[in-house]
Amino acid sequence: MRIAFILCLCLVSACATSDRTVLDLPDIEESSPGNADLSFSILSINDVYRIDGLASSGAGGLDRLRAIRAAVEKDHPNLLFLHGGDLLYPSFMSRLFDGTQMIDILNMMDGDDGSFDDRMFVVFGNHEFDQNSEEDVFGLQRHIFESQFNWLGSNIDFTSAMGTKISASNLQPTAMVTFGDLQVGLFGLVIGVDGVEYATFRSDTEYLKAQARSLSQDLRAAGADIVIGLTHLDIGVDEQLLRVSGGPDLIIGGHEHEALQREYNGKYVFKADADAETARLVHVTLPADGSAPIVEHSLLRIGAVEDPGLYEAVPPDPQVKARIEWWTKRTSAVFCNEIDLALDCLDDILAKAGSKLVAEELSIRGKETNVGNFIADLMAEAGRAHGDIPEGAPVVSFVNSGSLRLNQNILKNGLVNRQHIEELIQYDGPLFLIKISPDQLVEALGHSAECRISGAWLQMSGIRYTAHPNAGRATDVVVDGQPIGTEDIYAVTVQFVADPDFFGNQDGYTFRKENIVGILKDSDGSEIMLKELIYQGIDSLPVRDGFRDMNPQLDGRIQINMDSPGTPLCET
Repeated sequence: MRIAFILCLCLVSACATSDRTVLDLPDIEESSPGNADLSFSILSINDVYRIDGLASSGAGGLDRLRAIRAAVEKDHPNLLFLHGGDLLYPSFMSRLFDGTQMIDILNMMDGDDGSFDDRMFVVFGNHEFDQNSEEDVFGLQRHIFESQFNWLGSNIDFTSAMGTKISASNLQPTAMVTFGDLQVGLFGLVIGVDGVEYATFRSDTEYLKAQARSLSQDLRAAGADIVIGLTHLDIGVDEQLLRVSGGPDLIIGGHEHEALQREYNGKYVFKADADAETARLVHVTLPADGSAPIVEHSLLRIGAVEDPGLYEAVPPDPQVKARIEWWTKRTSAVFCNEIDLALDCLDDILAKAGSKLVAEELSIRGKETNVGNFIADLMAEAGRAHGDIPEGAPVVSFVNSGSLRLNQNILKNGLVNRQHIEELIQYDGPLFLIKISPDQLVEALGHSAECRISGAWLQMSGIRYTAHPNAGRATDVVVDGQPIGTEDIYAVTVQFVADPDFFGNQDGYTFRKENIVGILKDSDGSEIMLKELIYQGIDSLPVRDGFRDMNPQLDGRIQINMDSPGTPLCET
């Protein structure tokens, strides 16, 4: 039968979180022998890079998530726990432990790290393939083997050029879960990733639409009463999958790092915020009278929140909390030992925030921020001091916000420590100097605009402009204090954006090899690395009240105009 969803707007207890409404849902009787209605529930997260919470806000934390899952399961035992991808990388801990810490903690999400969790399903995210060389296949294989849960990847061929193939009983293209008389089908689709030597991806939109239809039909033919697509795709692609005739009935996704909800013809896609700041709770009921299934949903806030709802108020799971604390102590010891500092070196105070330092993702990926300005200004200064640039030529800088991964703010008068900087820069590398035409710069700024609220959004220096996200357009462009002219522009940026031969797809930017002037080098000939540049920049700040005063300001370099007509199409 064709399944149409009814969105229930009945509010039991509403709490506002920014521009969202959070609901405490009523209890729903789960399906079991003798019950006429068939129902099940979903708890989902996505893009979770930290096992612990965000220190500045108290949000997140997989110990809290485990406690919430346990509380929900008491009321709704037919519960699926779904993860929309991006879990192994990048994180500070993963730099040291290659993602092992995340698998270890996720294995505890059912309350027993020694038993297999047949109700938990994870789809691959693009960052699962950050380790992309032929020999890295064995690391991913080990992670899958050690996972006490299921992995879904319906559009990935895990055959390497050398013939090595990943296979495991818990790695499947599709799955079926039975709750009494109800059968729930699942499949998993992931965005394409370039440069992976042990896997290939079919990820063009037309293929994904055809695959979603085919997999859904196969699952229904096998007895599924309802089909869920677990995806790690751009939201625009998810919306197209919803429109596929005969496709999935519901999509649970990831990739944007933002809690999103879309609807088409009574079918929905749901995503949560990154780092388990929120989780999606969805209840689905198929009435016995054959009427349209009912979907009720809420966005649960994870962590220290005001006016917590029923599930948000539960304390952290003590066993998971203890394991996270063990990993945290081990992280400090291993890292500090590697750089020959005291074992508590991550707590070393570098500066004091003279104003609120804004680095949480929904800000740094969508507007001018003072942390972005601070970093981009340092990059531009390095270009002027060390770049091979003709006298008088315009110099700018830009960095994709996906390279800036702290995902939390530091309040005014808060202390900035070494761990903040290590977490901020997960993809350290040399700074590149490129020479580009005015048209190339305007095109790049337009791409940044259309990719607002994604990692492709640029933080910049030496540029002022108006971004039109809906139109994917840049206007009023000023370079080095003058309206953009006809002469070439020198720009400092990161290798991921500058170099088309580097891993990835440049976040959708189209700079070419011939644009590269070179790598910035210090007076001793060493390459200037982004993270070390930030450390040096902080160390050069003036001292006030016994601390380096980190007090970058906004100056209006990015204006945003949401009134322009159009539909943004961010391709990264």
